[in-house]
Parts: sequence; C-alpha cells; structure tokens
Amino acid sequence: MRILIKIVIGYFLLTEILFGQDVKWNFEDPYRDDLLYVHPLINYDYNPLWQNEWEQSRIRNNGLRINVGSVTTYDLSGEGKLFINQDLSNGWGFLSYGNWIAARHLNNEEKYLFLGLQRHIYKPISIFLTFHPAYDKEFIDAHLGITLSNKKNDQYVRIGLLFEDFLYDEKNSLDGISEQYPYGLQWILRFGNKKWWIFSEGRLSTGFERIFPDKELSPSLDYHQQQINRVTTKLYHSFSQKWLMELRFSHYQFEEIKRFISNNDDYAYKNEISDFSFQFLYSMNKSHRFRALTHFLNQDANSTGYSEHSYERNDIMPALFYEFLISRHVVELGIMGSRYDWQYKGTVENPDYSEKKFVEKLKLGWSYKFNEKAKFQFSVSHVFSVFGFGGGNFQYMMFF
Repeated sequence: MRILIKIVIGYFLLTEILFGQDVKWNFEDPYRDDLLYVHPLINYDYNPLWQNEWEQSRIRNNGLRINVGSVTTYDLSGEGKLFINQDLSNGWGFLSYGNWIAARHLNNEEKYLFLGLQRHIYKPISIFLTFHPAYDKEFIDAHLGITLSNKKNDQYVRIGLLFEDFLYDEKNSLDGISEQYPYGLQWILRFGNKKWWIFSEGRLSTGFERIFPDKELSPSLDYHQQQINRVTTKLYHSFSQKWLMELRFSHYQFEEIKRFISNNDDYAYKNEISDFSFQFLYSMNKSHRFRALTHFLNQDANSTGYSEHSYERNDIMPALFYEFLISRHVVELGIMGSRYDWQYKGTVENPDYSEKKFVEKLKLGWSYKFNEKAKFQFSVSHVFSVFGFGGGNFQYMMFF
C-alpha cells in the first residue's frame, strides 16, 4: 500500500515539474476546431456510472483515475485525479487530493496535489489542513477547512479556504510584489437519497495582481493579473434500477491581463464557457444498455490590446450510445455530433470570420473490469469523412 501511494504521488509531482510552464499567446488556437468540445464532453467523458462510483468514494476510499485522448494530429488531452483518505490513529487521518488536466479548450493547465492531515472533532465533523508543495516555492498553496459526512461517507461536504501562492512575495525570482493576494474557496459535496442526489465541486478565487518594479530581474513584464474559476454541479435521479437521469451544469472563467515594457504587447483577455447537459441511461437487461445525451454550450471570449477581438461560439451536441455487456467486458458503440456556430470579430490585421456547420463522429470502445476496484476502457473514434480526424482514448479508474 505504501509503495502504491508513493508511486501515485510521484506521478502527480512529476507532472508538476514537467508541465510547469507559463501560458503563451495561444488563446485563439482552438477557435476553428469543430470537434473542440465533442472530445472532452462526450467522446472522452466517463460513463455516468463510473462518475457516480467515483463521487461516492471521494472521502471514504483511496482512488486514482487517468484519462488520455487524442484531440488533434499533434496534441493529446490528459486528466489525472487522485484522492487518499487514510485513517491513522486517535482521530487523525492522512489526506491527499490532486488534479492534473491539460485540455485544448481550457486556457490553463491545472495541476495541484494537496497533502496534509485531517482531525476528527465530533461525530460527522472533521477539520483539515493541507498544502500543495509546488516545485517553485512561490506557488505553494494551503487549504484549510472542514468536512461533514454521514456514517457511510457517501454523503459529505468538504469545503475550505484556499490560500494560493502565499509565499510569492518572499520566494519569487523576479522580485514581484502582490497588489492582490489570491484567496478563494475549494469544495466537493454530495448528498441526497436513493432516488435523488446532487454532486458539486469547484474552485473560486479572487485571482492575483502583481507588479514587477525591478527591471533588471524582470526586463519585459511590468504587470500581471489573473483569475481562474471552475464550477460543476450535477443532479441525478434514479427512476428505477433501469433508469438513471443526470443534469449537469459547468462554468469555466479565465481572465488575464499583462502589461509589458513594450506597450504593443499589452493585452487583457477574458474567456467564459458555460455548458448545460442532460443524460439518460437505460439498462434493458444484464446484457444491453443505452445512453442518450445532449450538451448546450456557449463560449464568450474577447481580447483588448494585443490581437484585439471578440469571439462567440454556440454548440449543440447530441449523442447516442449502445453498450453490450458480457461477463467483465463491455463493448460500446456510439454516435455523436455538434451543431456549432461561431462568430469572430477582429481588426484589419485579424479579419472577421464565422462558420456554422454540423460535424459527426463514431466511437467504438471496449471496457474491462478487473475486479470491484479497478477497470479500464480503450476506444477509437473517427469522423464520417474517410480522411477526417480520428482518435484514441484510454481511461483507467481504481480504488485502493
């Protein structure tokens, strides 16, 4: 067990080192990608039964899941999530939770691994203090909060204050000075009954503002402001043992302002993505299962200064899946698509453009359940066009 935990933690720390680079001006790269949201939200998304199993276990077990998929000829999307809830003794517990996500539709690569202790106070109440040990000390975060749960630990609220980059002024190599320290809230919650339940997770922050007066240490960057918020809320309803309904709303907000010594490079960029979806899963019997879903997505982005523009996109994404279950195997066949409509308004240097079309894609997947604690899925997919884009996806989930 200890060796496995060390391997898992090492994986997340390695991604922190390998992928810890600043965001460059690539905000507009995915604007013309017709499959931009079909990949992460449908094609490579987890089955809702996998999702529910993961959410039930968030504070009672230890878990790891990995999801990697091809999104362009040259790019992969990646996600890794980890949680550890390890009882120690005398009311103490070791607590760890990590997230790494690199996706083409997001403006930042999210990566953190919190480690710390939890102390049981009274019946369902515990308090915790964890730290994110970033490779660069100026980016160390702290999370202080409270956990409330029932006896089974399948209904819970874990919420805490987030102190991001609290050592930045003392440890950064550019002699940057914070004018706004980033504080926020980070939470997960799940509660309900046998027929209805709700799940929510998110991270809301004030963001930071920093100035760089020492031009020897920071010869180009003069000012930097950034704010990133993410929220996902789901409502589940089980009509019977055969029917499961899921309603989901997700919101992503990214804002960044940078000012340089050369004013021609200054910019203020904002991007908001709102997605609403509903999904139905029907189990006909032990061998046949169907799933239907639709996403309604809106993206609103704009930039002033460098590459001044505004961009709005709307996607309606329906999908239908059939699953054939035999023993520990599941063979899945799916068809999905997107009716997208985007409008780009730029300047003389960046001409306007727009497009409104429908794109389709097929998926063939195979899942294998090793035991009650581990399973994986491998899938391939391809658009209807013979020479269009195809891709592969690998998902793995385990509890330990």
